[in-house]
Amino acid sequence: MAARVRVLHLLPDLRVGGGQTVVLGLLRHLDAARFDTGVAALAGPAELRAEFTEAAGAAPVELTAAGRAQAVHLVVRLLRRERADVLHVHSPPDRVVGHLAALAAGVPVVGHLHSEWVHLRPAPDGDPGLGGARRRATAAVRLAAERRAVRHYVAASAHVAGLFAAATTTPVTVLPPATSVSPAAPGERERVRRELGLDPGAPVLLQVARIVDGKGHDDLVPLLHDVRSRFPDAVLLVVGEGERREAFRCAIDTAGLSDAVRLLGRRDDVAALMAAADLLVFPSRSEGMGLVVLEAMAAGLPVAAYDLPAFREFARDGETGAYVPAGAREELTKAVIELLGDADRRAAYGRAGRATVDQRFRWPHAAAVLGEVYERVAAERRRR
Repeated sequence: MAARVRVLHLLPDLRVGGGQTVVLGLLRHLDAARFDTGVAALAGPAELRAEFTEAAGAAPVELTAAGRAQAVHLVVRLLRRERADVLHVHSPPDRVVGHLAALAAGVPVVGHLHSEWVHLRPAPDGDPGLGGARRRATAAVRLAAERRAVRHYVAASAHVAGLFAAATTTPVTVLPPATSVSPAAPGERERVRRELGLDPGAPVLLQVARIVDGKGHDDLVPLLHDVRSRFPDAVLLVVGEGERREAFRCAIDTAGLSDAVRLLGRRDDVAALMAAADLLVFPSRSEGMGLVVLEAMAAGLPVAAYDLPAFREFARDGETGAYVPAGAREELTKAVIELLGDADRRAAYGRAGRATVDQRFRWPHAAAVLGEVYERVAAERRRR
């Protein structure tokens, strides 16, 4: 029997986020007979420590380093101690540390492309002074390390893979988007509404995203104001935290919508909240994958969102939801109002979304694709 491939995931932290959710889903569905997986994080917060412990079968290693050099040293020691065959990196902080550590330890890297930001390009000229020269030199070193360390990329969507294709000759495999969310049990909608103090018949909108630039929270305030002119009892549930939370709260208060918006913070019961809602409103301007939209479809919740390239791989305008041009806030508002007034269309979109996910977008398939990448990279290492 062949030895299991030993894979170490290096993450920036263990906080709630789209990338962390993807990693958890993959860890839970990789074939344990073929893969031995571990997780390490460079810093806090560690909100998902218990979840990663359950998914990986062992507690994550939380590295505490005084600086980047020490972080690289700690990851090198960890790779050697765990006798890792593959290092899987995910974001800018862990890429920088992981590439250098992997080169020192002689371990090949799988780079995960979660977002649309193409980092595989030389730094622009910018500042012609000494500071600019240092930044360009540092960026060149990082790029050279990445090109040497990474043996394979996996992309969150075909859209993201296409953006990177012109910047690298390293193989890029698309991981199909996936979710484990399922429709709620009977009575869940009523239970959650009671717990939140929501009227059983009130129109309820839901937004799930970190409250940061680019996620569209600025569009939600005028959108809700216009929706309330047609549906005065409409309520918006907002799940997520972020550095723009207070600015968003101020905008809500200024618009006189304090009684119509519930800032719920971080929640572990998003699927239950989807059961309580009538519509997911998702005005994000940029997504590498758009996991929340896929989760809403899996839950049978219709979607109103901006039409982003990543969504087109699993969502269809007029079939699973309403998708309008990115930034067209008035068109999005119109779509929300129309859907709130048409229960039959909402139900049809919900059924179509759920069927689409069940047929094509569940974790076992995504994990199988990733497993093939791991085995390929590990086999190439053994041949060297």
